[in-house]
Amino acid sequence: MTEQVHTGPHLASEKLNAQHRYAAGEELAWLRGMASILPPHWRPWLFTLLAFAGVGVLRWPLIGVLGVLAPFGIAAAWRAGR
Repeated sequence: MTEQVHTGPHLASEKLNAQHRYAAGEELAWLRGMASILPPHWRPWLFTLLAFAGVGVLRWPLIGVLGVLAPFGIAAAWRAGR
């Protein structure tokens, strides 16, 4: 008699789900750390959310997203400092 090896697609799917849960937990911990250093104003949060949406959700390149958002962030900070 041969033994069945439990390495089918179901087991691989469970391992991937566990890795995704771990990665999501790491992201939340990183976000919590980043949120603790941001000032309580709405402008930094707006640019953070826009960068996350551009890179994380829409899958645009990071350099392009930062290249577009950086001048607007600098202008917003300059205007707020006046």
